[in-house]
Amino acid sequence: MTRLKAESLPGWSAVLLLSALLLQFPLAWWKTAAVTVPLFGEVAGVDFSVLALLGLGPVLCFLPTLLRMGGRDLLFRLFLLLAGIGMVVLLLQQVSFGWNSGHFLNGLFYFVFPLAGLVLAREIRRRLPCFLLVLFLASAAISLRELAAGLPATGLAGNWNWNWTLLVISIPSLAFFLPARFRLAVGFLLAFGLAAGQFLLIPHYASRGTLFSTFCAAVLLGGAALLHRHRQWRMPVAVATVLTAAVLGCTVYLSLRSGYPADRLPQENRLMVWQGAIALGEERLLLGVGPSRFEGEIAPYLPVSYFDSDFAADRHPHPHNELLFYWCGFGLFGIVWGILTLAAGFRGMIRRRRGDELILPVAWCWAVLLLHGQLDVLLATPLAGGLFALLTGVLLAVGVRRVRTVPPAWSCFAPAWSRFAPAALLWGGALVLFGVNFVGGWYCRSGKLALLDGDPATARRDLERSVEIRPTAENLYTLAGVELFDFQDPRPAAATLAGIPAECRLSSYSHSFGRMARALAASGQPEAALPYFEAEQKNFPRSAVNLRLWQSVLEHLGRREEAGRLEERWLELMTRKGLRPEEFPYLLRNQILDDSPLELRTFLEELRK
Repeated sequence: MTRLKAESLPGWSAVLLLSALLLQFPLAWWKTAAVTVPLFGEVAGVDFSVLALLGLGPVLCFLPTLLRMGGRDLLFRLFLLLAGIGMVVLLLQQVSFGWNSGHFLNGLFYFVFPLAGLVLAREIRRRLPCFLLVLFLASAAISLRELAAGLPATGLAGNWNWNWTLLVISIPSLAFFLPARFRLAVGFLLAFGLAAGQFLLIPHYASRGTLFSTFCAAVLLGGAALLHRHRQWRMPVAVATVLTAAVLGCTVYLSLRSGYPADRLPQENRLMVWQGAIALGEERLLLGVGPSRFEGEIAPYLPVSYFDSDFAADRHPHPHNELLFYWCGFGLFGIVWGILTLAAGFRGMIRRRRGDELILPVAWCWAVLLLHGQLDVLLATPLAGGLFALLTGVLLAVGVRRVRTVPPAWSCFAPAWSRFAPAALLWGGALVLFGVNFVGGWYCRSGKLALLDGDPATARRDLERSVEIRPTAENLYTLAGVELFDFQDPRPAAATLAGIPAECRLSSYSHSFGRMARALAASGQPEAALPYFEAEQKNFPRSAVNLRLWQSVLEHLGRREEAGRLEERWLELMTRKGLRPEEFPYLLRNQILDDSPLELRTFLEELRK
């Protein structure tokens, strides 16, 4: 009986981890029956914290197996060593920035989940085709309903750009049930056909990142196949690849640091975000800022030209490049960890055993996700990011010495039922956290829907419930907006906004500095509001609303010289925006017009017709 449990736990663990990825947005499954589910993305179920607990269970239960794997394999041992160092870095970040369990678990995911994929490699490989089939059928069904209704196909991912990539990596699963000699050709034809066909079906919502990553992944797999057959080429190609990557990396780094590409491609604001991320990474080189704190730190480092681009945003939770995210999140160690992740994946693609068909879906998914993750926020989502981390561990396990999975040695002194207690406890904690995420997100969604329906009283009540269950920057920020703008109640708004740095350990979130400044000024604390006005303008240098309100507070305080200088800046900024001073109320009523040059230009064209 004991042996049966020991042998079955890895399989059940693999099923649990893969299934959990599909519950990133539980309400997204509702879209299989309904055409639209408003704000379904507000109800998060499985996030990186939940995945960290789920992955830590099998890692602890089969830690002896993990330590005995690999033998003298240098890359394997280095991966285990750096995973341990990464956890130490996380602890040092908590000491430096203040303890936050959510931030710690989010960071722990990046080291624990690849280890879970490593220890469960065989079981994940066996179940991956079925997982991909479920992913494809669900995403395709939802996407077809959305397209038929004239909506962008967002699928389970909640974003049409990411959805196309998930469809491309999962559609080859349809070929798995064909005879073996047809599987590879049909699977790749389906993937390439979908990646290219999207531009014919819906060109307005076609994903360039998906097309790029699909064809580049095919090149990588082809190169890996050649190196697999010709071992004598491996060392020269490895040296050439490292040198080429180093030269290209230095060239891109120096170009972005100087701002040259951003200046030449002003509408490609992704390059400007990269430029800001590089500046942030250089300043926080030792420990980074932590993966959960990136959003609160990046805004002052963005070039001013970014805010003149059509697609400027008020939030930046990710730099649209996973390697830069590692750098900013973990400092110098993050760069090393990112390089090691690439090495683990590429080596697994090359060292696969002849005739091993199960490794091909792994390599395909990993390569496509990796490449698209360097151009988008894809890997910052639990579904894609969790799958990528698991597959990294699976690819690292290719070619290493295999050992039978056994429970820890200490478990022989415990009853049979308790040998897997660590996994059971951690999975129970993950279930509780899932419930907290779901209920808190449900009330946040309900509050936002009430706002859209013009019912601020219900919105305030539901948002307060959401904050009581699980305070996040999102629900705190939204609740403060209701208190400040709908109820004209600045004091509780200021207290609510103070929870973002105090409880969430984020220095800022969207326009939180600006809202705090307005709340303090309206509650009779104009002097206290001034630093927040200044911080808001630093984060959003093209904000005419904040500049005007800042000027008004200075005039109220009798500091007319400073107010005069701000008025000159404001008039210059209004001219830059193409607005007359008397048109300022339009910005005051709609923050989006102040943030987005594209939205403002469209609005003015309609207004002046």
